[in-house]
Amino acid sequence: MMNWYKIAQKIQEKIEKRGLKPEDLFFFYSIQSLSSETFVDNPDILYDFIELINSTRKYYLDFLVPRIVRELGHSLDEPEAMYTDNWEIDEEAYSFSEWLEEEGFKEGEYDEDQVYSQYVDFMEEAQYVIYESVVGYEDEEIIEEIQSKLSDSMVFSNKDFDDIIFLFKDLPWSESYGGLAWAIITKWTKKLYFAPKVNISGDINSVLQQARNLVYILDTLHSLHHNNALALSELPNGESQWITGVLEVAKYAREPLFLSYFADDTQLAYAIYKEVLLNGEKPKNQKEFLQDMLIDMPEYNRYIFLRAINYDPIVELLLTLDVDLIKYLILNPRSVLVRSVASQLFKKLIEKNGLEKAVSSLPVQITSFSSFIYGLPMETRREIQELYEKGLQPNYDLLRRK
Repeated sequence: MMNWYKIAQKIQEKIEKRGLKPEDLFFFYSIQSLSSETFVDNPDILYDFIELINSTRKYYLDFLVPRIVRELGHSLDEPEAMYTDNWEIDEEAYSFSEWLEEEGFKEGEYDEDQVYSQYVDFMEEAQYVIYESVVGYEDEEIIEEIQSKLSDSMVFSNKDFDDIIFLFKDLPWSESYGGLAWAIITKWTKKLYFAPKVNISGDINSVLQQARNLVYILDTLHSLHHNNALALSELPNGESQWITGVLEVAKYAREPLFLSYFADDTQLAYAIYKEVLLNGEKPKNQKEFLQDMLIDMPEYNRYIFLRAINYDPIVELLLTLDVDLIKYLILNPRSVLVRSVASQLFKKLIEKNGLEKAVSSLPVQITSFSSFIYGLPMETRREIQELYEKGLQPNYDLLRRK
């Protein structure tokens, strides 16, 4: 008999030690298509699924709860986190007399009121000011109590989360801090916090219902953004390098079979393949799936995907597509890996259509900072610049297309 407890313990230890991997998310999104009957016939797949979502739940909570409390704490320790017009000069940091001496003013040779006004302007610009707190005494007590609970590893109550949500909505947060985005993140973290672990020992329908409830919360958290990025972009094990691109694939592929190709689980891929055949559908290969996904994606999301994808199996698959898909790549992607992909695809476009036609098919002019230049021979770069000097124009119509 298989020791489910030991398997569960092993999976959980891996998630907590190594963090989330792209394969975990592909597994997470592809397995949801399976029918109850397939789960009954494949209990080990079901168990892997339950243990993955349970351990992901804990991993996300271990990250999100401290992150939320830290963001809330900015209201007390980061003056720029709050909008306020109430402040005073911090003369202990840099006194008026020190400023006068530094600026070369001599006593009796200046209008003190006028010069002091200049000093105030300087101090404000240099941030030598003390802001009056806009956080009331009662709110400050609530925030400090929540911080104390976190530092003492105490259990959070329903009221604790509601207080945090209220403060994110109510306090005058500046653009880069707190606010409604963090209130929404806290709302869904609260749901995750109070959602129980899925118990594998129950009736199959009950187990699947619990699992679907937890999946819904996790999936929603995947979609949330704070003021600068994805809510989960700062997960502690390097997930920021790939999570945005992989979530775009999961969102727009819409084909569990395609996602299962990257889940690193042959049993799951086979189970999904069988269901596709039973439904009378003709399975597509990976290349067909990816090409259809890129064509069907809205322009902006294709832009996000191609800038963010940093997952080797999909990058390698991109290189097998029709070379005309180079037109969908955007200049100056974030990672060197994607720039390398762009230049490789551009080389294929040159091989197929010739240099002049390849260059003119792009939506923007290539410069020394363009991703397409990365990795190209110097001779090719010179030829490209010569084409522009002769009057070659980019295909701006591609950028105007909705």
